[in-house]
Amino acid sequence: MNVLKEILKNQLIKLPAIRKKAQRSHVTGLNEKLETVEDVIQLYKKYMDPAGKRILELGPGQTHQVAERLMQEGAIMTIADIDQYLDPKLVADLGLDYHIYDGAKLPFEDETFDVILSHTVYEHIRYPETTVNETYRLLKKGGQVVHLVDLGDHFSYGVDESLLFNCLKYPKWVWNAMTWNRSNFVNRLRQSEWVQLHQHAGFTTIEKELDLSDFIQTLHQSGKLPYLDRYPEEDRYCKRIEIHCRK
Repeated sequence: MNVLKEILKNQLIKLPAIRKKAQRSHVTGLNEKLETVEDVIQLYKKYMDPAGKRILELGPGQTHQVAERLMQEGAIMTIADIDQYLDPKLVADLGLDYHIYDGAKLPFEDETFDVILSHTVYEHIRYPETTVNETYRLLKKGGQVVHLVDLGDHFSYGVDESLLFNCLKYPKWVWNAMTWNRSNFVNRLRQSEWVQLHQHAGFTTIEKELDLSDFIQTLHQSGKLPYLDRYPEEDRYCKRIEIHCRK
């Protein structure tokens, strides 16, 4: 990434006309790939039975099908997102309880939900500690969270797998200056940090399943990617984490 160019882009996106244009072209969610929707449903059902549960889904973007499927399984669904990605008519037709919030405090009463879910959303959250604490506040006693977090660099790794963790090269202030205002901002937390945030919030049962990159491990052990040296082994190579916690 060209640092100066990305800093300029990050500033320009604040201009209303440019932001509106970017929003029109921005794709977020599962892009209506029905086979992917079913994969997500099976991931969630691995940890919980949706029937009769009051469920909050965080950040589905333009994808309504996961919530729709969970409703078919008997769940009472609520969605919270930071922008109006779903058409209001569609929301009304489906009977979805749909809320837009500021990315920090969630607009619900304490102990409202049985389950809180997200799929490749947490990596984009700008206030991770606040969000994790909020999910704990919103859960009923015995409630659960299930999150799949994609730990890669969303700007680079689709081009070259060796750039999977390219975002970790930069000091925090530089990374934020390049990306903070952009929709595919990545907060760069590693798997161990997500676990710690849930522990500190008060979750007592924490399960995790890690997806490690053999390719990155080989590169790093051959002397490349020295910026990974400062991380413990699982953090160096973990590209995705499934995290399941209970209150």
